Amino acid sequence: MKNNKINNALAYGAFFAAALLVGGGILAGDFTRYARNHSASNDKIQAREVQASLYAYAKTLEASDNARDLAVSAFLQVSNKPRDNPEQAFVVSQEEIDLLKKALVLGQNDATLAWFEAMDCGWMSAACDKDAALIRLGNLEPDNAAVEFLHLNKAHAIGNTEASWQAIERGGQKKYFRLPIDAIGAMYYQSLRNWHSPVTLDPKDVFGKNTKDLRPVSQDEYRKITAFGFSIAIAIPALQDYSVYCRPAPTNVSHLKICQQFTGKLAAGDSMLLQGMGTRMGTELFLQSPEKEQWQARRNQHQWQ
Repeated sequence: MKNNKINNALAYGAFFAAALLVGGGILAGDFTRYARNHSASNDKIQAREVQASLYAYAKTLEASDNARDLAVSAFLQVSNKPRDNPEQAFVVSQEEIDLLKKALVLGQNDATLAWFEAMDCGWMSAACDKDAALIRLGNLEPDNAAVEFLHLNKAHAIGNTEASWQAIERGGQKKYFRLPIDAIGAMYYQSLRNWHSPVTLDPKDVFGKNTKDLRPVSQDEYRKITAFGFSIAIAIPALQDYSVYCRPAPTNVSHLKICQQFTGKLAAGDSMLLQGMGTRMGTELFLQSPEKEQWQARRNQHQWQ
């Protein structure tokens, strides 16, 4: 699934609309036309040209002394190297693993890179120590409830129910809930600062045939599209484990309170995805509470946004 997302995003940002949905503040600027209907081009030749260009650019980033540039270089190389069959799984070389390891060592105090590693580095897991990164991430973002999602996923995967509830409880006590979507998108965008797309696209091919904004797609827009595409493909941890414990509403009073507190943080998250998930869960968890009408109003308001 990740491979397909990356391939489309690299070519024309097919997942750009989804990126806008989950991360509203990756970059500053006017994105009004990006929110319109999007249809990806089917021109495979142009897609290969873009991928070849990104691969060549990624090789130039190897000379950087910036940890983020090196990490982006490693991921771009793996996902854009020539393949006979576009559906073929990514093949990761030892050189690419070593490059990412170098980036992670240089960026020990970088929370964005810690998120990468704590989520097992996608298809480059051999470069990562996700358990150590999760501890480091907790120190770098001690007030972020989203970090507890990773602890929840880890505990649930091994069937540790007690640790799962502890993670949800800790999350409810944090100050905010922020996934790394914006941060990872910004990292890719910054590292792509000198990349120039080799293709010129009709705005209707990118933003939908009904768009009225016919300005040519600029190089900066290509970079933003690519950055958003990578972000949406990489930066979201598994969210479904939370529902296992909090849906339907627990009959245990203590567990219900824990779920309510965590859901409050989720509903106040920094993306429409989180807000939608949180308000939907909140209407169920507070159904027998004096706050019932408040949550129903929040849910209705979100649906009309």
